Amino acid sequence: MSSQLTHYDAARSALQKAHSLDEVKRIRDKAEALRVYARQANDTEMQTLAVRIKLRATRRLGEIEKEQRDKGEIAKKGQGRRKRNSDGIATVSKATLKELGIDRRLSATATKLAAIPESKFEAIVIETMAKEGELTNAAVLREVVQGPVRAAKEALAEKIKREPAPPPSGPFRVMAIDPPWKYGSRADDPTHRSRNPYPGMTLDQIKALPVGEKAHPDGCILWLWTTNAFIWEVRACLDAWGFECKTILTWVKDRMGTGDWLRGRTEHCLMAIRGKPIVTLTNQTTVISGPLREHSRKPDEFYALVESLCPGNKGEWFARQEREGWTPIMSPESGKFATA
Repeated sequence: MSSQLTHYDAARSALQKAHSLDEVKRIRDKAEALRVYARQANDTEMQTLAVRIKLRATRRLGEIEKEQRDKGEIAKKGQGRRKRNSDGIATVSKATLKELGIDRRLSATATKLAAIPESKFEAIVIETMAKEGELTNAAVLREVVQGPVRAAKEALAEKIKREPAPPPSGPFRVMAIDPPWKYGSRADDPTHRSRNPYPGMTLDQIKALPVGEKAHPDGCILWLWTTNAFIWEVRACLDAWGFECKTILTWVKDRMGTGDWLRGRTEHCLMAIRGKPIVTLTNQTTVISGPLREHSRKPDEFYALVESLCPGNKGEWFARQEREGWTPIMSPESGKFATA
């Protein structure tokens, strides 16, 4: 390990003294060759040191490229290497990045790294190592690109969380709706085992609900529940309300329920957006597990998921129970607005 650190320190010193793109590129190429060798040899310590040198060299490339561009020593995009003067004699013009062995992708990466203050760059490297457990170019570059975006999103999410509560009528940044779908085979049969304990609504009645009018003008996330029987109808509802579906969450229940063809054990919830809402970053998948309880009651796991993902005030259409932090919008029993 002491030998590896010696090479690492020597490479860092060489980078600090390098003042040409060729010098830095040679160091970077050597670091990449060492990284490949260390990976094949399963030497994680050597691999980490090689990656750190490669990243430093890439950043140094960006610094020197900017310096030379500012001095007019590198040809701009579209300029050729050779030109002819008024007498038709070929003259050597400025070198292009391609002639210097630097492609556009490397140049773009180097520019991004060079734009970061050195102290911040070192902090990103250390944070990435701690988070990923292994240092890779891809992980650091991902943090460089996504870090500022994530920070801005987190700041906006915190600002949204501090907003005063809206009136009961909205507008809402987050809404959930479990429409009282009207099942033809059971709608008017009081003996059917899975009949609705409240009046059902036709598709046209559901589409006519003023869901879009309750959405926050800056952006709103809508969670729309459906069973397999109405999986095709939900698209028409979203179109009528002015929402765009982004993904589908599936609830896997702990036991099977009813069904005319197959016994259902899943329900689906479409995650749709209107405007530009905020969603915090998590590792949430498209599946949640939760117990099956009384008719149409959704699992607590769903509400916990939404609360962790979606900042801002929340409203629920046809709420089956009162829930802290959620405003009921319409009563499932009466089909009337629950609040004025």
